[in-house]
Order: sequence, then C-alpha cells, then structure tokens
Amino acid sequence: MEIGDNYAFRIYRGRRNYDDEQPLNKNTPNLDFPRPIDDPAPYIVVVQGPRKVGKSLLIESIVKSTQRPFPYPQGTFPTVLVPNESGIRLQFVECPDDINGMIDAAKYADVAILMVDASYGFEQETFEFRNLLQVHGFPKVIGVLTHLDKVALDEMSKVKQRLEDHFCTEIYEGAKLLTLSGLENGLYKMPEIGDLREMLSDPQFLPLSWRAKHPYVLVDCFEDVTSERVHGDRQFNRNLSLYGYLRGCNIKKGSKVHIAGVGDFSLAGVTTYYDPCPVHSFGNFVLLDKQSTGTYVRLDFLDVPPEIVEKFDPHHPILVGGILPEEENSGYMQVKLKRHSWRMDLLMTGAPITVSAGWRRYETTAIYAMENEYGHHQLLNYTPEHKECLAVFWGPLAPPKTRIVAVMTNLNCLKDQEEFRIMAKGIVLVFNLDAKILLNVEKIVTLVDTCWKTARIKFAPNFQIDGLKFIGAPIQTKSGVRGKIDKEWKPLKRSKFSVCHGQVISRAEPTVIKDGEEVTPLERLLRRHG
Repeated sequence: MEIGDNYAFRIYRGRRNYDDEQPLNKNTPNLDFPRPIDDPAPYIVVVQGPRKVGKSLLIESIVKSTQRPFPYPQGTFPTVLVPNESGIRLQFVECPDDINGMIDAAKYADVAILMVDASYGFEQETFEFRNLLQVHGFPKVIGVLTHLDKVALDEMSKVKQRLEDHFCTEIYEGAKLLTLSGLENGLYKMPEIGDLREMLSDPQFLPLSWRAKHPYVLVDCFEDVTSERVHGDRQFNRNLSLYGYLRGCNIKKGSKVHIAGVGDFSLAGVTTYYDPCPVHSFGNFVLLDKQSTGTYVRLDFLDVPPEIVEKFDPHHPILVGGILPEEENSGYMQVKLKRHSWRMDLLMTGAPITVSAGWRRYETTAIYAMENEYGHHQLLNYTPEHKECLAVFWGPLAPPKTRIVAVMTNLNCLKDQEEFRIMAKGIVLVFNLDAKILLNVEKIVTLVDTCWKTARIKFAPNFQIDGLKFIGAPIQTKSGVRGKIDKEWKPLKRSKFSVCHGQVISRAEPTVIKDGEEVTPLERLLRRHG
C-alpha cells in the first residue's frame, strides 16, 4: 500500500506540527540584488527522485526537445544548459541519492523537480528532500509523475487525484504536478515535455534572501593543477582550479569559502572569463578584469587535502559557498532541537551526528538538556519523544535563527539504508553564557539523631562543596519520606545541618540529597568517549 493511501493520511492533511513550519529564509522579491540584467547566471534546476524513476531520461528528453542546446564545455559533472523561450538559461543537475548530495542540492536549487513513480507512490527519498528544502529554503517546486503505463486504466484518475492531493499537502496548496504517460522513440512524449518547459519558462525565479547575501559557485569543471611530480604521492596537498558561474553576491581574492565536504579555505585567486555559453553568441575563454555576480569564474585553491582528488565522484557536484566574517570562528552552539517524528529511535547524548548549517555540513557530537521547573537545564541521556530540547555541540558558528538539520552519519546510513535519514531539525539560538547544564546526582548523608519530625544530618568528610548552599534543598529517605534542609546545626562545623521532615523517620534509614552537578559540554563528551 502506498504512503498516504489510508485513513491516517486524511487526518494528517489537516494537521500542522513542528515538521511543517514555514522556512525562515523565504523568497524576497522586493530586494534589489546585484545580478546582471543581460546575461544572468543560469538558473539551477535540480531533478530529484528515487532510483529508476527516470531522472536521466527526463533531462535527455528536455535537451532533445530544444532546437539549439548549448555546446557546454567538456567538464567533469553531468550538468546540461538549455535555453528556453524566455531567453533565460537553465542548468539541469541530477540530484545524487546519498544524503550528503541531497543536502548540497537543497542549498543551490533554484527550481526542484520532484519525480514520483505513480505505480508505487511517494518514496522515502522524496520526503527526505522535502525536509531538506524546508530547512535550507523552499524554491519553486514542480512534481512529475512517471510510470503511468504500469497503472490500470480504470484506476488512473483515482491514482492521479490521490497523488496530487498528497503532493499539495506536502509542498503547498496549488503546487503543479505534471504527468508523463509513457515513452515515444525512447524518450518521453514531446507534448508533455513541452508543458514542463512552459512551466520552467517563467523568468521570475526569486532568489532566497540567505543566498543573496552569500556568494556561491556550483562547480561544473574540476582541474588538478598540481605538479605532475607529486600526483602519485598521497602525502602532498593539491592545488585545484574549480570553474562555475558565480551566484549570490560578488567575491574577491582572499575571501574565505567553504568547499562542501572538504572544509574552509581562502581563495588564492579569482579569475573571470567570458561566458562559455552565452545566450546570443558563443565565445572563447577570455580574461576579464572584474568579478561580479552572473559571470563565469575560475577559483584557485592551494594546499587542498589529496582526498578530494582520490575520492572524486563525477556524479556528485561540488558546491563552493562564501563565508561571512561572523561565520569564520568555531565554538559551542546552542540549538533548539526536536527529533523528527518519523524517526523510530531517540538521539543519544554523545552519539555522532551530521549537522548541516548554512553552506557547511560536518560531523559532531551533541549533548541534550531540558529546562525544568526551577529554570535549570537538566542533562538528558536521550532526546524526549515529542518535545523540543536544548542541544549543545561544537562546530563552526552560525548566526542566530539559522535553520539546521541533523542527519545520520555516513557509516550509519550504510548500515540502515531503509531507515529515514533525517534525524532532527532545529534553529540556532542566541548563545546564553548564563545557561548551565546540570547532571542529577544523589549525595548520601548520615543521620546523627532524630526527633519529632526533625533530624540532624552530617555530610561525608570528603564532601568538597560548601554545605551552606544546600539550605532549603529537598531531601528524601529511602522509604519515601520527604523533607528539606532547614538550618545549620553548629556554625563552626558546616557539615552538620538540621532537617525538617513531614513524618517520623528512623535513624538507621538511608537519606539522600538530590542535587545538580554542573557539567561542561566538552567534559561530558570526553567522559563518555574516554
């Protein structure tokens, strides 16, 4: 039975929870972004879907339907540039299946085409990508149904209506959903491809406010310019040249950028070339003097780890994103986090997770806490079931109100391929230096003597903390008799106090004080892994 073909789906349609909140980085049509008027950078169209749904065939059909496709230079990534009727260029990118590639695709997509197998229904990859789009900014989304030839004719209209209702519920009301009924000469039917191209001909692809403030480049040509003498030696770092269209805002030499999955680097050089695929004419690579948004640039990097060359995947496009000065430092971040409702297991304190915030995605370990009735943050071993909690972890700093997503690490993804890979979503808080995380500990005290509903206690000799701070603290015996520490018994010896109980207690009964011991995130993580 497909997802959504049951009574629970009809209940879900009228329900909005934390996972369905609107993204903070919405489209901003009123801002004046510095983009060229004549030849802006091609808009990126990400084609996403599960395996064997027809992503490559869809891109091939769109290219074949174009009368004049661009002779794109022989790069290393499967990207295709296609002009449309409005005079704008579209760069089609096939979204990888791994979670890291999906995270990067959600960050640079101007338009997302979600392909769905109509004979099966919505699959896990579609819901995962939808959650990633919700965190990193929701672009224009178009749905495409394939494999309709496998659906019985008498059930065709019912299947279309059910999937369209589900698609509008997941994306937004009124979202467009196209159908590809079958193949013709090894490609999708040209009239149906024409309808899709008509939807993509809208020139109003509004940039997201967060992307407009950061320069970024989707690399479509990769070149290793290291000396040939060290190519076979893994001990030496490499020098790279990455080519692509500059988007967002302007960039200059020496700027700090982040290569997704590699790390932060300073630009050794930025060279602007003539557009290799202009709208009106075709030209060669010629050096220009300025670097502005919408131009084709070459980014030079020095001392890059050799793993980027050794483990290079041509089906995984490289994303280079600019970093603002306030995002260059690293430190502890406080995040309001909630476990995704579709995850079956809880997040454990100290367990490794992969966090995506801004352009960066990195692996870290987090501790979780929840505020109690006294205003203190109590350390948790696991995240709560259906509540928000405070997460503290070490990583590159992100501005407050930045949306983040936590996913499974690469090792866990390989072990549990059928498990939902989105673990939690959250938002970065303003760092509070006064926030203390307390670990619940029980301190055993000795009963010196007992009276009517009162008793005198004595702390252990090795008790290092001043006992005066426990005046008014709750105390409890093993049998459940509760009380509180009333006052100091002998002023000269701060280890003896008077306790007021609500019932008569026995002198031989063990008594404990429940206290909170302050811990630092680093100390807690080292204690768990040491």
